[in-house]
Amino acid sequence: MDKDMWLFDCGEATQHQIQKFNGVPLGKLNKIFITHMHADHMFGLIPLMATSFNGMGGQVDEEDENRVQEAQQSKPFELYGPPGLREYVRKSLLLTFTLLGARYVVHELHPDTNPPPPSTTDCHPCEVVGKNIPSVDGIWTSFYADSNIRVDAAPILHSVFSLGFVVTEAPIPGTIDKQAIEPVLLRNKDALKAAGIKNHLSLLGKLQKGEIITLPDGTVLHPPATRQGRKIAILGDTHDASPIATIARGSNLLIHEATNAHLPEFDSAAKNMSLEEHQAWTMSRGHSTPQMAASFANTIDARALAMNHFSARYRADDEVMNTIKALAQGVKNEGEVFCAKDGMTLEVMKNGVVRMKE
Repeated sequence: MDKDMWLFDCGEATQHQIQKFNGVPLGKLNKIFITHMHADHMFGLIPLMATSFNGMGGQVDEEDENRVQEAQQSKPFELYGPPGLREYVRKSLLLTFTLLGARYVVHELHPDTNPPPPSTTDCHPCEVVGKNIPSVDGIWTSFYADSNIRVDAAPILHSVFSLGFVVTEAPIPGTIDKQAIEPVLLRNKDALKAAGIKNHLSLLGKLQKGEIITLPDGTVLHPPATRQGRKIAILGDTHDASPIATIARGSNLLIHEATNAHLPEFDSAAKNMSLEEHQAWTMSRGHSTPQMAASFANTIDARALAMNHFSARYRADDEVMNTIKALAQGVKNEGEVFCAKDGMTLEVMKNGVVRMKE
């Protein structure tokens, strides 16, 4: 997003994957969102922080202390996630004597409406103590927001506490019809100049910013209608994502796990199971099938679906992935379906269309 890069979950060796693929600027990374505290979703966090923020090992000496002081002047790097994330990061950095060249802050999303205050005991030298953010009616609305983006979250059902995040862009200004407006401005050119507006075309910029302009001849110019901003729902592991359905509705892109697929021809574990038995078995382990991912995409009217988190039992080749994709396409009402793979880039266009960049 322009100058920023955000990361959702951080499994083992994430830093190496980021460095491997061109076009992913590690230096622009300034926010990480963790869905849940399972190892495959956050064991790469500390190495990534150390690499990104010039982490150092060893005891603190005078030179290191100066470096810590310099870090105190930096804008904190932000982490958001479930309860326990702050302690995990704090203890991991302290026990490995890792210093960072930047400050960081961990905000935890608590299911309680009145969570306890965050612990300030044994803080890391580069840590800014964050917030314990309470849920309201079971969700976290706009727990992060700026002028362009807001992030909401809700719990989704898994074997442990797991979160789904919804990233929503602010409404996008429409396009000015210059051919229709410029003659009107030209007609008022002299009167505008007498009123101190030397360049009548400068009013186009004000219209684009949403201002209503009344011209000297009484003509009222209205700004172009805004378009709905883009919306992406990024879920953690789940066997039932229904608690996030309300805030995820209308997403241009849904990222949903599809850990297990009923593929008897590729998976010996599925040979003796019916489709219904396989789904029940998958759900008992806290996960979803491609059909479940597609069904939830229908529920929230998601334009496109990207499935991820495939079991290691499946070969990562086109034959298997196309079969998994077909299972989801057989359920999804309309729109694109993708099977995620390393290095894949999906772009949500300004018109809401999702496309894969080669």
